[in-house]
Amino acid sequence: MALTKTDLKEIKNLLQENNKNLVTKDNLRENNKILLDYMDKTFATKKDIKRIEKKISFLPKKDEFYKKMNKWMKATSTKEIEETSHKSSHNRTRKRLSKIESHLGIVSAY
Repeated sequence: MALTKTDLKEIKNLLQENNKNLVTKDNLRENNKILLDYMDKTFATKKDIKRIEKKISFLPKKDEFYKKMNKWMKATSTKEIEETSHKSSHNRTRKRLSKIESHLGIVSAY
């Protein structure tokens, strides 16, 4: 059985539709361009990294930071403890002074 003109046209159409799904050089070029544009926007280059390193070079390293923070926190908590004990000492002194003043009949300045 021989192929008719209609059969040939249908085969031609099917091949053209299938060719649309095949990878061609033009498709690869377009995809590469898209991929390279994406990579340029997303990933840092060596130049970018050096610029960032230069900007943050004054910051302490992780260990240095934690040493300073621990020292600062210790000093802060020590100061708070000292303040608390100092205030309670003042309160005790005020109470004692108030008792003495009231016993002697002196008007308090506080």
